[in-house]
Amino acid sequence: MKKMTIDPVTRIEGHQEITTTVENGRVASAKVRGTMARGFEGFLVGRRWMDAPVAVSRVCGVCWHVHAEAANKALEKATGITPTANGRLMRDLTVATHMLADHILHTYFLTGPDWFDVIKAADYQGSNQKMHSILRAVRSSTFGLINSYPQGKYIEDTSVCQAILSHYLEALAVIQKTHSAIALCGSKNPHPHSITPAGVTTEITTEKLAHLSSTLSEVRTFIEEKLLPDALAIAKYFPEHFEFGNGGGTFLANSSCWKPDGSSLFQGGVIINGKHQNFEQRHVKERIDHSYYNQAGEYDANKSGAYTFVKAPRYDGNPMEVGPLARLVVSKDKRFKEIISSLGGEVGSSNMCRLLARGVECLNFLEYCEEVIQYLAQNIHLPFIKKWDPNGNYTGEGWGYGIAARGALMHYYRLENGVIQLANLIVPSTWNFSPENGPAETAMKGLPVTYEGMDSNLEIIRTTHSFDPCMACAIH
Repeated sequence: MKKMTIDPVTRIEGHQEITTTVENGRVASAKVRGTMARGFEGFLVGRRWMDAPVAVSRVCGVCWHVHAEAANKALEKATGITPTANGRLMRDLTVATHMLADHILHTYFLTGPDWFDVIKAADYQGSNQKMHSILRAVRSSTFGLINSYPQGKYIEDTSVCQAILSHYLEALAVIQKTHSAIALCGSKNPHPHSITPAGVTTEITTEKLAHLSSTLSEVRTFIEEKLLPDALAIAKYFPEHFEFGNGGGTFLANSSCWKPDGSSLFQGGVIINGKHQNFEQRHVKERIDHSYYNQAGEYDANKSGAYTFVKAPRYDGNPMEVGPLARLVVSKDKRFKEIISSLGGEVGSSNMCRLLARGVECLNFLEYCEEVIQYLAQNIHLPFIKKWDPNGNYTGEGWGYGIAARGALMHYYRLENGVIQLANLIVPSTWNFSPENGPAETAMKGLPVTYEGMDSNLEIIRTTHSFDPCMACAIH
């Protein structure tokens, strides 16, 4: 038996270390560490209640908007304030648009290099000067890190590698346009301050909605013609990854992205032992046996048996996988099932299902955005916010349920005379990267760690990336 450690894990948000024990060329056990602490739950205590959405949007530099939205939903419960119908739709529309940009970012920049060989694109002869610029760097000694990538099987078809690299460059412009559209409707980006428990403070006009619609049309073209075909190409080269990365097969998702008719794009619930159950907050408990916290919730870096700053949320005692795959599984998405079946795979917890889920979910978000934009344009005369008192001395408590690109998001606040007395954030990567055999640790067991007789951590890296780690959120 020997150990294999990856520290730091790159192409993620935050700080992560993975240590595995290896037997007979495969992972026998894994420990995933969140290696720093931040303390958002602590420093929110004693602050005014409307400080929460502003502060928690800074939990992450990638998934900022969704934290502010989850906080607002929790504050609605605690204060009794409800948003206008248009305001609620506009907030969810902005979340959906944000998710599109996040999925594109993950597919090309965070996990993309795990699958295709950049060097195979080095003989590109086309006219794209940005491609030539990157490839000159690849050929140079200053870009030698490419040659130190983990050894293993990559896509070697030159035309496929060139196409993915070209789309990698296009993705930058698509993400930028999407963020600009969010800023137009949300006052600023990142960290928009326009969302409140009463609706949105920005003026929403038909011109702004038309601009957003035009931008999303470009995003749709990119998703349909570039991102999904690239994800399918990866799936065809790596069918074994429909078997690799099983995180246990338990899934949790929140109802989210509400439609004008009151239904939701994604259904909420949990799946345990293959059976769907309604979600109940009372079944959620956070364990700290292997986390650097004492019973008072204070940090204890010397705690015996602890190895991470990530807590261990459990649903009725079960570790739960969250994310795009969980949302599609819980919602029984037919399109996703058809795509997986066409590739000879089965819907379940696996690296490849997670990769493909993001592309399919993009289509779902685009269809949702189109429906909501059309409704809002026809009902632009209705209010997007109502009179409310941000300085009210409210007393109350409540959970707010939202979604992030990485999965189900939960915020809780208890208020007394307008001041936060207790804050609790249970975020997607806390579920996925929890200790005590959480989904990611479980998914790494049995992975091969050799290639052509040499040690290789490539499959471990692919597996952790398949969950799209946000360790900044996980340790909040």
